[in-house]
Amino acid sequence: MNESSIVSTSNSFETLSDSENENETPTENTNHQNINNSNHNQMKVMVVNCRSLISDKKKVELQNLIETHKPDIILGTESHLDNTIASSEVFPDQFQNPYRKDRKLGEGGVFIAVDNNYITTEILTGSDCETAWCKINTQGRQPLYIGTFYRQPCSNIDKLEELEKSINCIMNTSQNLPNVILGGDFNLPHINWQTNTVNTNPQYGKALNEKLIEISNNNDMNQMVNEPTRGQNILDLLMTTNPGLVSNIEVHPGMSDHQVVIANIDMKAKTSKKKPRLVHLFKKGDMNGLKENIQENFTTRMNNMEENTVEENWTYFKKIILQATKEFIPQKTIGSKQHVPWISTHIKRLIRRRQRRYNAAKNITPRKNWNKYKQMRDLVKKTMNEAHDNYVRQILNQEDEENPKPSLGKSFGST
Repeated sequence: MNESSIVSTSNSFETLSDSENENETPTENTNHQNINNSNHNQMKVMVVNCRSLISDKKKVELQNLIETHKPDIILGTESHLDNTIASSEVFPDQFQNPYRKDRKLGEGGVFIAVDNNYITTEILTGSDCETAWCKINTQGRQPLYIGTFYRQPCSNIDKLEELEKSINCIMNTSQNLPNVILGGDFNLPHINWQTNTVNTNPQYGKALNEKLIEISNNNDMNQMVNEPTRGQNILDLLMTTNPGLVSNIEVHPGMSDHQVVIANIDMKAKTSKKKPRLVHLFKKGDMNGLKENIQENFTTRMNNMEENTVEENWTYFKKIILQATKEFIPQKTIGSKQHVPWISTHIKRLIRRRQRRYNAAKNITPRKNWNKYKQMRDLVKKTMNEAHDNYVRQILNQEDEENPKPSLGKSFGST
């Protein structure tokens, strides 16, 4: 594909909206940062049906999954978000700039969240379905195209046809077969992915089920999930044009009635480490000293201000403010590593213990092992919700103490 046919813009990471563009040429929005060729030999991807990310409890459940599996890439469906909800309200700091395609509040929606350190490019294909795409730059290999898709449970074949158009746009970015991974909730339980055939009397009709198999075959894509992800059905899929890239595919408890799919992608990504930055701790500063210092220096200058040019006065004022800030306001350096403040060492230990119990129950299967896992699962969920609520409460209490509400005195009409 010619470079001139791709539109590149600075990365604003706006929420994606349904495009009315009929043009099938992908549009790219690139995150340009200082590139660091990291030694990460693998990336971990998580496919998750969220069944809403609106409430605080669901946001905590997403963080629970992130802390448990430590994914680098999250392919999410049924986010239920709209443009009135900022990504910063939902996603943790590690995934500050997700690529979203929302439907409307409380319904549908998909997103791709990629670790901030990865160099990514948003791909807009203009298709009329719930799908999102991005490109991840890799070292020594062709780039990786990542997509997510959600299909509503219905018999309408139109959305699969739109998905096909979207995939074709990605395929046309290279003369060779590109490295593509597509994950999401396809809601087609009656496809046998071992044989690429449709079961007898399939839900939503034979034609619709065969359409997905046709899309997979025509684009040389292999479906990699072999374990049920909801009940006894494989609804959440992970498809790729390069099966050799995907390894260690596992299914684990999720945050809805769907399981999550976890897999490794055997590629080395180009990353961009953010440099540590210096921040001022104004709450711990000597504000009286700061004011007196600035006032003393400004008074002297103000008496002779007309003797200097505007530029000279501005340079002087700026110098005085910076010097006073450095002298009276303490500073600290913040590194690039992100963490969630309310997830304590104790919670991390509980999460690891819960995961060990899940692995034991899955491998051994006696009922008592599943009971132990469920008890630990409920304990982790309860502990994380309490920790989150306490953290928010402490912030609100601190703000109330620093900014007390003014007293209104006697109520209106009192005598």
